[in-house]
Amino acid sequence: MKSDCKLKPGVAAIFLSAAGLLSSCGGGGVDGSSARAEGATGSLRPGIQGELMLGFMLPYSGTTSASYDVRERYLRLAVAEINAGGGVNGKTLGYMVRDTKAGTAEGAAAVAGEYLDLVNAGCFGIIGPLTSAEVLPLVPTVVKTGVPIITTGASSSALSSLDRGSPVMVYRIIASDAFSGQVAAQIARKEGKQTVALIYSDDTFGRSISASFGNSFVARGGQVIAKSAYPVGKTSGFADVVAKAFANGNPDAIYVGGLSAEIVGLSKDLALNNNRPRPALYGVSSLSNAQFVSTADASVIENMLIMGADSNPKRPEYLAFVDLYTKAYGVAPETGVSPSGYDAAYLFALAAQAGGSTAGASMAQWLGPVSRADTATPLKIIPGQFSVARNSPGQDWDYDGAKSGINWDSTGDVSTGSFIVYRVLRNSAGQLILTQVDQVTPD
Repeated sequence: MKSDCKLKPGVAAIFLSAAGLLSSCGGGGVDGSSARAEGATGSLRPGIQGELMLGFMLPYSGTTSASYDVRERYLRLAVAEINAGGGVNGKTLGYMVRDTKAGTAEGAAAVAGEYLDLVNAGCFGIIGPLTSAEVLPLVPTVVKTGVPIITTGASSSALSSLDRGSPVMVYRIIASDAFSGQVAAQIARKEGKQTVALIYSDDTFGRSISASFGNSFVARGGQVIAKSAYPVGKTSGFADVVAKAFANGNPDAIYVGGLSAEIVGLSKDLALNNNRPRPALYGVSSLSNAQFVSTADASVIENMLIMGADSNPKRPEYLAFVDLYTKAYGVAPETGVSPSGYDAAYLFALAAQAGGSTAGASMAQWLGPVSRADTATPLKIIPGQFSVARNSPGQDWDYDGAKSGINWDSTGDVSTGSFIVYRVLRNSAGQLILTQVDQVTPD
């Protein structure tokens, strides 16, 4: 069942305030929220004002800034829906943003400060940061400060072994690298690849994801013949990196673990390599976006396999989200860009509503329960249905999100879900696009 409130179609809906949405929908009786216009593409957005505020840490610049427009629209849509559904404990929800400049030295040094800025500004929950390299060093600050975060892209397996507080203060809406790398290696072996070279960014994410792939590839009878790391944030001049990958011969496959802008640069130098046949290319979920496909060297990435975002396009919950998004913005969501920020906003709002408080301890206590079924008779909540939860106090809410069912375990990791597997193929117009070829569920 969907919310009775229908968002107005067209791009003009981007500029609607939460209060304006309430007025047009005739619901909620919640006021006090006003929207500020979105900035131009590439700018730092001012967000939406509300009585209760979320923080949003997203790389608007840096080496992983692809699709930030879409990622923020996901959040804006969730905030508008939640306010149209009556608000959180009768108060309007808003958000403010910080540019984390992921993949740059400047960004790495500023992440803790940006988190504390949002906390000091009164934010009761933080969505982000996006990458493992940003999240891992931030964990102790979050646990000490007591305002929880939901990271949308920190997949490093190293996060699973860190103390994330009791109750947990650091949650993530993405499966661990340990699963993603293993699945890619499984597919590579099924496709008959015997040897592989690993090219990866020399940071926590790159080392973790490449080790996961390499170990699984070897366990399945393959051979890793070269490992070639590059400095994080590098976007050009990969000749030496490529040479090292081919130093022990021509591999059947190359597995790349890095951020979108980095691998775009790598593709240019891979195109200059004269070794034939050209190795098959396998990549990580940070590459599952239209910007990567349109800017990387076409001769290199055509037929590339990419582990994608966990957004099964056939799930009823995802289709409900697509319908809401399309009505609000006049276009469908971008293929490969996970709506995890949308889900994070819903989970924060549901936890605050369930606990009747935005205090850190209460939020951390309730985030897990609202993500999963804790009784035999849960009340399922899907995109667009915040009002259903709000009108059903005291029940066992189970949020089944646009991205996946979430279902956090006791550590703040997802315990259910799947990976969408994409192949870079040409459409009928001859353009390279991400094409779903498989969906894999953790065993």
